[in-house]
Amino acid sequence: TQVSVCWNERGFAVLFLCRDPLLTVKSAYRDFPKLYEQDVCEIFIDPLGKLQSYWELQLNTQNVLFDQKITLGENPVWGDDGRLTDDFMKSCKREADLDLKGIKSCTGELYENGKKTGWFAQWFLPSSSLYGKDFSAGQIMRAQFCRYDYGTNPEKTQNSELISSYACEPRTADAEFLASKKRYEQI
Repeated sequence: TQVSVCWNERGFAVLFLCRDPLLTVKSAYRDFPKLYEQDVCEIFIDPLGKLQSYWELQLNTQNVLFDQKITLGENPVWGDDGRLTDDFMKSCKREADLDLKGIKSCTGELYENGKKTGWFAQWFLPSSSLYGKDFSAGQIMRAQFCRYDYGTNPEKTQNSELISSYACEPRTADAEFLASKKRYEQI
């Protein structure tokens, strides 16, 4: 999977190119809470760069979007393992019904020599919705990008024999993101 990112004063654009001809696709609707149980691309973005809140955005192969805003507050509580504590995560405000206004997205299939080789996901996230105004030079934003190649598809995993994980687990992705942010902040 390749990710390209660019931004200007009007917004933030992201393109995922995913090599995978065998996709797990289920019917879903906007803000479907288990969209990650399909092949999806995901963005975590903190447009203020202050580690107090962020947007989580997922897009599946059928251009179905999940978005939620997560507000951490001013004093995150970190455990000895570098993750936010469970009690703190329970206190975070999750707003799945708060849709990011003006977002544009599209998905499609990739072909090479007439053979399907994968899919793409593309977003444009307007600065006015993410940040409340236009972005400007020197602005600090933080973002993390992730792709779920839904691991329990028996056709992809030889009936789950090939399942492993690397750096991103759907059930703990938000905590992993926050732990990464903590480590990054210390650099």
